[in-house]
Amino acid sequence: MDELPQLLRHNPNIQTINLEFSEIESLDPLMPWLTQFARLKELLLFGNRLETLPRDMSKLRSLEKLDISNNLISSIDTILPGLLSLPSLIELHITLQDFSEEQFLLNKLTSLKNLNGNAVEKYRAPIAIQEEESEDEKDIHKSLLACQSSGFFSEDTTLNQEYLEKIAGLYDEVRAMWVREDKSKDTLLAEDFDEGLKKIMGELADVLKDKRQEYLVNVYSLKAKFDLAMLCQSKLLDLSVKKNDKLGKKLKESNELLVQVFKETINNMMNFEPKVNKKISNMKNQVQHYQKESEEVVEAADQLQKEAKMHKDTKESIIKHFQEEREELLAEIESLKEENKKYLDTIIRHSKSYADNAISARSDDYKPEEDTRKYLANSPSLSKQNGKILSLRQIKEVIEEIYASKAKFDERCAEGKMPRETMEEHMYNYLNKKYGLKNLILEWAASIIASVKKYAQEDNDVAVFGLILKNECDEEFRFVQLQVRKTASELLRINLRNKFPFKSAADIGEMVNERMGGFLAEDEWNEIVRFMYNENDAEFIIEQLYSQKVKDEVSTDRPNRGKMSREEANIVREKEKALKNRILFNEFVNFLLDFQLRGHQKFLGNFIKVFRKIDTDSDGVLNEKEFMKLLATINLGFVESDCYRLLQMVDPFDNQNITFSECVALLSTELIPVENVPIMQRISGD
Repeated sequence: MDELPQLLRHNPNIQTINLEFSEIESLDPLMPWLTQFARLKELLLFGNRLETLPRDMSKLRSLEKLDISNNLISSIDTILPGLLSLPSLIELHITLQDFSEEQFLLNKLTSLKNLNGNAVEKYRAPIAIQEEESEDEKDIHKSLLACQSSGFFSEDTTLNQEYLEKIAGLYDEVRAMWVREDKSKDTLLAEDFDEGLKKIMGELADVLKDKRQEYLVNVYSLKAKFDLAMLCQSKLLDLSVKKNDKLGKKLKESNELLVQVFKETINNMMNFEPKVNKKISNMKNQVQHYQKESEEVVEAADQLQKEAKMHKDTKESIIKHFQEEREELLAEIESLKEENKKYLDTIIRHSKSYADNAISARSDDYKPEEDTRKYLANSPSLSKQNGKILSLRQIKEVIEEIYASKAKFDERCAEGKMPRETMEEHMYNYLNKKYGLKNLILEWAASIIASVKKYAQEDNDVAVFGLILKNECDEEFRFVQLQVRKTASELLRINLRNKFPFKSAADIGEMVNERMGGFLAEDEWNEIVRFMYNENDAEFIIEQLYSQKVKDEVSTDRPNRGKMSREEANIVREKEKALKNRILFNEFVNFLLDFQLRGHQKFLGNFIKVFRKIDTDSDGVLNEKEFMKLLATINLGFVESDCYRLLQMVDPFDNQNITFSECVALLSTELIPVENVPIMQRISGD
């Protein structure tokens, strides 16, 4: 990794090194560098391609935290020697398959204090309890561990150690209350709890041994939790009878009703087992039927194979005859080519003057975009008309076609290691490919430019396209605008689902479509803005929306409420409230898109000025020398190796053709050395 030597030079006492998502396949080449960071405490290797660790990592003496989760480690055995060699390791993050791997790691790494963000005591507590308790108590905890590792329970139903401790604590409190009333009951209460706990956990252990259906295990787990709770409940009821006989009896009657309802529910769930078994039996019968049909299909396939073998000789004969005919046809084609060439030479000789004129009018080096620029600049008719104005719908359709063509062209460039084009270049080449005729290309180019000028102020999509054509916005920004639209509609859906929790998904979908085709209520667009933006931006946007876009739709002809009932007046008030401060969804989204665009223009402002100084021919493309000059002008402390690394990334095939959008994409993702700040962010002054 080139970053490690540089990091060592600038900050040898760093305590945390983050190498996440660096596609590292082995740590062996990095160990000589890592061992030189004497105070290194945290090493983050999340999301790489590691399959194992070096067997000896003992030189990393200060390393306390290691994150190797989400790698390609197939077995703990391959990394265990390396983990054991770390003398100070107390926190480990690793992707594990099951509970047994956790226990294996904890048994081996005895100094570990934190595993995957959890205190190690949480994992080791059940084992310690089993080693110290009696045989009956061990059976209880075995049942508990079986429940935890069965994989059948959700977080809401799992019978775990935490729940048992909660029950035990509650029972101790009830027991203390009893002791204050009658000290002689203390021993009896303790025995009752132990016997009840053993009985309940024993029954649950028997269920797990029988390997019941998954849903039945879940049911028995719920029943066990209920029975444990009833241990405390019964003693509380007895205490209430002792203190207040009348009140205690009523509480007991109420409790008996609850117990009866719970038992009926559990019984109904358990009685569902025969139905399930019947369905399983039916499924087995169907499987047998399908197996029989499969055997018949196999027999038919064998028969077809035999028939195919019988026709093999005929097929070979046909192929041989076809090849002979093909060779004869190829020979005839060659003869026709020679004859055609003779005729072509004759035609060229007799029409040389015409050919010379055609070549001079349109040579092999003809570039439609350059010709169009000259035509647009010098044509008297266009200077007056500025091209035919398309409708907004037409120009947006043309823009989408150009975008789609550009995306396919960029894919071919990546596959063929060819240079990319600017959007302006591709527009002319797209028109040339579509229409071919020079006049049509010029007319369409003029129409597109004139239409963009007209609609840029009223439509965000057209404005973005126009800025891309002028190399004042990168091509990737249009995907940001698409995401803004998608996010706004999705947040609207979430808002409506929260407001109307009992509506079906279909009803919510209809409401979303209705809002998107009409108005948003004040609370709806407020919540969307506050979720999408930080506090300062959200306040600014909301203030602007109130001052520019919000429509108060409350009718001026309000009915006389003095003649209404209170209920009618409330209905009118609610309607007026719903109509107040509404905003059209399309206007709302366009406002957000314009806000994003203004922010992006401000973000790129300084860079555009620098780029234009370097791009002297204003074609939106730099060569290697100009790109190096661009980096020098930015002056962010890049050394020569940094500049060549960036050049290799933006122009890996040495095409000497680096577009404005490629520069923006590179400088928006690459970080300034040591500072860990994107280059473009520093250029923009943020």
